[in-house]
Amino acid sequence: MNADLWLRKNKGKVGNQYEILFANSVLPKVEHLDWGRLSAQRPITDIDGRQRFIDFAIEEGESVRIAIEVDGYDKRGVGSGMTHREFLDWQRREASLVSQGWVVIRFANRDVRDRPERCSKHISLLLRNERAKTEHVSSLLKRVKKLENEIHRRQDGGSSATVRQLQEEKDAVLEQLEESKSGALTGGDKKELADLDVARSQIHTLKKDSHVMKTTIWALVFLIVAVAFILVQGPPADFTGEKSLRAGTQTAASSAGTDCGSPLHWRRVSEFVGQEVAASGPVVEVSARPDLDGAPIWINIGRQFPNSDRLAVVVWGEVDKTFENFLETLPGENVCVIGEVASYKGVAQIEITSRGQLQVL
Repeated sequence: MNADLWLRKNKGKVGNQYEILFANSVLPKVEHLDWGRLSAQRPITDIDGRQRFIDFAIEEGESVRIAIEVDGYDKRGVGSGMTHREFLDWQRREASLVSQGWVVIRFANRDVRDRPERCSKHISLLLRNERAKTEHVSSLLKRVKKLENEIHRRQDGGSSATVRQLQEEKDAVLEQLEESKSGALTGGDKKELADLDVARSQIHTLKKDSHVMKTTIWALVFLIVAVAFILVQGPPADFTGEKSLRAGTQTAASSAGTDCGSPLHWRRVSEFVGQEVAASGPVVEVSARPDLDGAPIWINIGRQFPNSDRLAVVVWGEVDKTFENFLETLPGENVCVIGEVASYKGVAQIEITSRGQLQVL
């Protein structure tokens, strides 16, 4: 099986567009990947009997079991990542995977989008490491079996010294079996794997710092505009600089894309990738996919899927009934959406997770 055949076969199982991007841009670059051993949305049952799903799973026999997860930092758009309940559920899911013998590796959505080669290299090294450990363990087990047979044969007529020497050799091999858990990569490979881990940690830290800085800047802008508005509307007629203050307020108010009072046209959103904007346009389609991992709800503005000339708005995870009912009423409405702009295959996209990010105009 090759990449094209696997992608066609698993098209319905690959859920959100970051997973689709991962399947198209990361997996084909993994060295010596056996596509026949790769599955999408692989089900497992946790210790509580609850069914879970692995985004992508590599299984080679009973020893090589790699669970690959593609994650977003802030799916609910609250600026702080997981809630306590979500963290607890995530930890239980992780524990179930590890206790069942899976090696878990996770990639952030932005790493998948911006650094696909780094992601594929990480998987290649890990896969080679797991395969090497399996081969090493297999050879050690064969050596133990051979020594046991030799000890048994010598016990019937050999010297006790020889038997003792064979037993000591067997014990040494058993110790090597325990030590094999540390892996079988070369020194250079281990360093590269460690460097990748450090780099991924730095990316997550920078992303969180960037989010905090962005939130702070927007809060400061809002405060300045609010104070300016209050001062302009106030009674003092002799306020020094009143004229320039009014002009500044009017300029801020006319700046498109800062809020739903002056949103960008949906066709201009693609010019602001990586920035947080407010954009407006007609909703032409709302599509809920509760059968997919992450239960996404897609809201297409301006044009229907698969037209690339559209603004795609996505809601991840389960939403309350009130929000769900609200989303179902959107087709035909002109709306304003607020969020950070991303781009996937030339399509502008904004992820939202709360009612406050979407308004009917």
